[in-house]
Amino acid sequence: MGEVNNKLFPIMLKNYIQQYVVGQDSYLEQLCMKIYRYHILGMNEAPLLVIGPTGCGKTYAIEVLKQCKLLKPKEFTILIYDASSLTPNGFTGESMSDIIKIFKNQAVKDFNVDKRGIIYLDEIDKVIVPNHDSNSNNVNALVQHQLMNMLSGTIIDGVDTSKILFVLGGAFYMLDNIEKENIKKSIGFSYNDNSQVSLVKEASLRDNLISMGAQREFLGRVRSIVRLPKLNELQLKCVLLHPYNGYIAEKKNVFKKCGLDFDFSPKLVNKLVEMAVDEDLGARSVKNMVDVVLGTYDYYMLEENYTYMYLDESVLDGKSPYFDKSKKESQN
Repeated sequence: MGEVNNKLFPIMLKNYIQQYVVGQDSYLEQLCMKIYRYHILGMNEAPLLVIGPTGCGKTYAIEVLKQCKLLKPKEFTILIYDASSLTPNGFTGESMSDIIKIFKNQAVKDFNVDKRGIIYLDEIDKVIVPNHDSNSNNVNALVQHQLMNMLSGTIIDGVDTSKILFVLGGAFYMLDNIEKENIKKSIGFSYNDNSQVSLVKEASLRDNLISMGAQREFLGRVRSIVRLPKLNELQLKCVLLHPYNGYIAEKKNVFKKCGLDFDFSPKLVNKLVEMAVDEDLGARSVKNMVDVVLGTYDYYMLEENYTYMYLDESVLDGKSPYFDKSKKESQN
């Protein structure tokens, strides 16, 4: 068990994640409490299903945990696995045993003798939607039944899966259409696209997941479901502008190692955020836009002996940034 054996552990864990992940309080609180009960109190925790659009932070929160000193590798191994590659036993592809083998090998490298930790199954929605083979068999239904056994606890490759904390994550884009259709058929039910993170009513959400292709027995192994909203403009701006962990600060550190510096104008930042909202891909989108805007200007600056660059919204129209051969203060 971890050294921080007190009630502050989940609070400290959430505070750490929030240095890197914007918003999603309900998800982080549930995740941290599950880890607390599992890792500190020694309880076996049921799987958590996280539903949220691309770039909202559901997977990134798990990635951040890998660097958290509260969770020492010798005591807590973390594996992120792409569930979309899963196929039933006997089919070409990867199976449940492959997941556990990878986790086990990582635990051995971590010197984690008890082989405890998290397995995060990403893209889990890809094995929910029916996928029929040439014989009209729903291959994904078979995958879910085999996953069900792993989630409920069994021995695979010498590892007791009941001692592993499973988190399942996916975008589940089809849910939006299913819910909108249900709204049309219902009276007195309101749907708020702009609501903050909240647990969706279990009965209706589970029914909708079953309509999407989830097996009832599979969902029976999942005790908690949390629904995450897309990041709003303010949150996307935080992704860029956080003074320590924002993406622009991260890129500035990369430039600094080459003896270079740059600044974005506030109008350019606002425009990138607006474009990211329109693209609807969350934090990933706004980061990609920063990379596109910066392009290979670092190479050009080294080639021409420039040390500073200032970019405003005109670069989006193909105009060049302002360059200087001496270090300048931000012109913001």
